Amino acid sequence: MKAWHVIALIIVELLVAGSMMLGEAPNLGKLSYRYQERIAALDTWHEHPSPATQAAYQVESERAVRYVAHRNLVRAAGIFAAFLVADAVLIYVWKVSRRRPTVA
Repeated sequence: MKAWHVIALIIVELLVAGSMMLGEAPNLGKLSYRYQERIAALDTWHEHPSPATQAAYQVESERAVRYVAHRNLVRAAGIFAAFLVADAVLIYVWKVSRRRPTVA
């Protein structure tokens, strides 16, 4: 296996892992992380509209978005690490299988 094959394989794996990090925009209505706190902040903001209650809701929403971004990053890093381990095993097996037997 030539060096550029390995480099191309790693680049493809980085692209796959990177595409997983992007993901979709989080649906805050379906997200269970800090759901009660987010709904309480939203209800408070609708019952008593003020800059303070709006800011409290925005803080809760930003926490949820950061949580989703971190979760996607961890998933992508895990998949990339698994790809690298699989690459190492496959390259090792390929190199061992190509060794010529030595004649004694």
